[in-house]
Formats: sequence, structure tokens, C-alpha cells
Amino acid sequence: LPISQLEALLLPIKPLKATATTSQPVLTTQQIENIFYKIQDIYEIHKEFYDNLSPKVQQWDNRVTVGHLFQKLASQLSIYKDFVDNYKVALETAEKCSQSNNQFHKISEGLKVKGPKDSKEQPTSVPMEALLYKPIDRVTRSTLVLHDPDRKS
Repeated sequence: LPISQLEALLLPIKPLKATATTSQPVLTTQQIENIFYKIQDIYEIHKEFYDNLSPKVQQWDNRVTVGHLFQKLASQLSIYKDFVDNYKVALETAEKCSQSNNQFHKISEGLKVKGPKDSKEQPTSVPMEALLYKPIDRVTRSTLVLHDPDRKS
């Protein structure tokens, strides 16, 4: 899961939380929690994994080991379960808020995702719903990859 996609989801959280306690909130604190449930945790897991894996890949040789990084990642899969369990609530909340609040609608339709680190690509706009699906897509594809050897053995 590209970190830039998670960063795009994290971007509106702070300003939304700041307005939640004002007289004209864009979203309530509960709505923010429902929509962005576990995104910060998933981001931190991926960032740590990437930050630890990247230097090993850059200096790859026959002595480099990465299994421990994957074991740690696997030990944190319960966070994905929590995210998946809340996914329907997140989408329904985002949809209702988008329909009833034009300000949130604009935010949710225009999240900017940056290209790869050294890329000169311009950030692309991606709807919030598409970005919220990315962690679920990752779990689905990872599960299929993990079960694939079972079919071949």
C-alpha cells in the first residue's frame, strides 16, 4: 500500500478535528473517528515497515534478512481486521456527510496523492472512498498470495 495514499487520507484529519470543536464544524468528532478509523495506525505500520525495508533492499546481498520485518508486519494484522470491520460504517458516514455538507464533499473528492518519491509527476486527485478501499484491497491481495502456494502443493 503506497504510503502517499495513506498520507492523502491523513491530510484532512487535523483541520477537520480543529473545526469539530467550533460553532460551525465540518464534521463531528464521532464522524471523523468513524471515517478515518485506524488510518493513522495503518500509516505508522507501513511507514515503519518501509523505513526498515528500504535500506536493506538498497544494500542487498546474500546476508541480508527481512523475514523479521514481515513477522512484525504480520503481528499487526489485527489493526487491519479492525479497519475492515469498520469499513462499511466509514463509507456510509463519509457518504452521508458528503451529501449533507458541501465543504466535506469538496474535501473528500479532491484528496491529492503524490507520485513516487523521486517522481516529477503532479499529485493526482483521488476520491476518499477509493483511498479508504486501498487497505482492504491490500488485505484481499495479500490473502490470495498467501493461499496461492496451498493450491500448488
